[in-house]
Order: sequence, then structure tokens, then C-alpha cells
Amino acid sequence: ENTTKIGKNYAGHWEPWRELIRSKDMASIDTIPHEVGHGIDSLTRKAGMLVPQDVKRDLVKLGRQLYGNKRPNGGYMGEGFAEYVRGRMTGADNLATECPSLDKWFNTTFAKRFPKYLERIDTLRDEVLRYRQQTDLQKVAAFMKPSTKKESK
Repeated sequence: ENTTKIGKNYAGHWEPWRELIRSKDMASIDTIPHEVGHGIDSLTRKAGMLVPQDVKRDLVKLGRQLYGNKRPNGGYMGEGFAEYVRGRMTGADNLATECPSLDKWFNTTFAKRFPKYLERIDTLRDEVLRYRQQTDLQKVAAFMKPSTKKESK
């Protein structure tokens, strides 16, 4: 289930002028990667990367799947980019078949220009998958501050 949008409110948003992600729930496995996707989209625009028409079609398709006929403020392409990154970071296994041109462009053109970002995105994907395999108790413990010897006395 995609939790990026909640009714008229948003679970999170990207502030491009400050390069900042805001989220109501920092533990949200879907919201944070979506907002990271807006940051990556912003990075590619600032770098002047050209997006071919077939990639644009895939981006619009993903944006429309999220927003339907209500055009988002940042446009369907921006939301599509955010959804692609969210899917990649949360282990969606249908990206290559659902948006093949975008997936190929991301794994070649983007990867060549920003290899460290691609590596970080894929590392985070591995972390998300590990998190999802944990028990509920392990998930709660992951967000708790470890106690020190002084605190436990």
C-alpha cells in the first residue's frame, strides 16, 4: 500500500528550495523514499540531464497511477520520478516491466552520471528489505535509543 498521500494531507513532502524532506512519520517505509525521489529528480534537473521521450512517458504513467486525473503541483513527471525511486528503494520487483525505458535510463544514464547516488539508493533498498523481514519487536527496538550503563542503574 502506498502511504505517500493521506486524504488532503500528505505524509511527507520535499522542499526543493531548502533541499529538505519533511515527514509526519520518520519510520514510514514508503514516504521517505518517495521524498528522496523528489530530491533525486531535482538533482537530475540541476545537472541538466536530458530525459528522452520514452522515459518521460514512463514517468507520467507512474505519476498518473499515484494522482489519477488530479494534476499534482510538481507535475506527473516529478511524481513519477519520486514513485520510481520509492519503488526501487522499497524493493518493488515490477519496475523493469512496468516502466522499462525509465528503468534502463536510471541504470545506465543516471548510474553513469551519479554512481554514488545509485549505490546509496540500492544500499537503502537492502536496509528496507532487512527491516521488513524483522519481527514487530525488532522493528520497535530499531527505533529505540540503546541504553547506556549509567541510564540502566
